[in-house]
Amino acid sequence: LQDNLREADALDWTYMNGGHGNVGAHEDIAFHLAFIDDLVAAVGTAMGEVPWGFGVDPATLTAHTAMLPAWYEEIAR
Repeated sequence: LQDNLREADALDWTYMNGGHGNVGAHEDIAFHLAFIDDLVAAVGTAMGEVPWGFGVDPATLTAHTAMLPAWYEEIAR
């Protein structure tokens, strides 16, 4: 997504109608790219802070498959 946004931003245009949304400007692409950077940083921080297996008691499991969704849910929170 970021590569596509950067490529569109590099084109020579004043206003963009990308299809399903409002007409935008280069500033809108910059805002969206900054949002993605912030989101990636926040998820990376959460992934480093939430221990693997958070919220799951391994003694109650018969398979490890419950651990990943529980970890993702806590990261998202």
